[in-house]
Amino acid sequence: NIMANDLQQLKEKEIQAENTKNELITNVAHDLRTPLTSIIGYLDILNSGAQLPPENQRKYLQIAYEKSKRLEKLINDLFSFTKLEYGNMPMKTSLIDIVKLIEQQIDEFYPSFEEYNLVCEFKTYTPSAMVLADGEMIARAFENLISNAIKYGKDGKVIKIVTKREGDEI
Repeated sequence: NIMANDLQQLKEKEIQAENTKNELITNVAHDLRTPLTSIIGYLDILNSGAQLPPENQRKYLQIAYEKSKRLEKLINDLFSFTKLEYGNMPMKTSLIDIVKLIEQQIDEFYPSFEEYNLVCEFKTYTPSAMVLADGEMIARAFENLISNAIKYGKDGKVIKIVTKREGDEI
């Protein structure tokens, strides 16, 4: 009975590990799709032959480049999966301005807003909100939130993002 119980527990742990792995793969695929969509969107705008002012061209190329670097980082994170699996992936914390980060994310999602005829309204009650966080991880979280708002909120036509400070919280 003890051996049967031990085998059952091992089987349950194996199923749980498999489910965790599948969830991670799904999340990583989602994370990779987000910057790739922005890259394709901005390059499509640049490739469309539209007469854009040179400053817009430079801005769009810069965003595509930054998203490409983000994509590279995500792929490197994927290779770090074994570290994450064993709890050895350290957080790289620094002071991050959440308001500026969200403004940057909104700019980077501009092609997606245009593609789905969405308006993004950003209202902040604080000009700056510094937090101690892992910049890459928090950027990924906001990218996922905005991407999901676009994907699942297309019928609403407006995406509203609001930041405000309440005590020690933003």
